[in-house]
Amino acid sequence: MEVQLRKHQNMLVIIGSGVMSFGMWSAIKMVLYSMMRRSEFRETIAEQGASEDIQGVLLIIMYLFIGIGLAFILALRSYIGLSARAEGMGKKRGNGYIIAASLLTLVDTLIFAVVAYYSFTAPQSIDDLLDRIVSGVVELTSLVTLAELVYSAIRVRQLTRALSE
Repeated sequence: MEVQLRKHQNMLVIIGSGVMSFGMWSAIKMVLYSMMRRSEFRETIAEQGASEDIQGVLLIIMYLFIGIGLAFILALRSYIGLSARAEGMGKKRGNGYIIAASLLTLVDTLIFAVVAYYSFTAPQSIDDLLDRIVSGVVELTSLVTLAELVYSAIRVRQLTRALSE
């Protein structure tokens, strides 16, 4: 049992780092997406009939919301990852990070399912399809990482409790 405990503790340390890395990747991806789609954002705002002064303000507000969303994602993934690493190193942690990781796993699963469905039902070029498949594989890897974190955290708790009895 001690061997399994050490294995799952090591997994928590490694997976915690992975969760934080995927958070950074999400932030980088969103920034790059926003930069590449900037002209489309401006066209969409202009189509709504907003004056040029208002268009700039709306664009700033949109980027502000994107920034707040990115900060939230980074903070949440950092909390989960750092907590998992700490528990993997033998420090006591509360249940909050496991609950947060479980909820994030659920949300990511739903988003992945919706994106996968629309990726294969919407007409697209072969390049778009390949891009979506590669992005899907990365997102699926992130999803599996979160699920593995939840499993390892629960196993560490169970094994610690069993060894202390």
